[in-house]
Amino acid sequence: MKRLRMVKAVTPEQGEAFVKGYLDRAFEGLEMIEAFGETGILTWPIDDAAGQHRYQAIEDEILERTFEAVRSALAEAFVRVANEVLDRERKL
Repeated sequence: MKRLRMVKAVTPEQGEAFVKGYLDRAFEGLEMIEAFGETGILTWPIDDAAGQHRYQAIEDEILERTFEAVRSALAEAFVRVANEVLDRERKL
């Protein structure tokens, strides 16, 4: 088996790049919207355009603020875990 090329250490910048890529993709698809809907914290207002606009504004704010609140923790966890796994793999 060929040896894999690995960085010596995963950096905070790489952790941030992971988070940015993850969040950009997460917000592009419907997964976030579907997950939000599954919580049941708001009910979609049928036949009410103004209510639908308000629903979407509330949903957007909750999602954006939630991910901003966990952004640094997610980046730090990525760096820590990636370094642990790569350190282990280098010893094999």
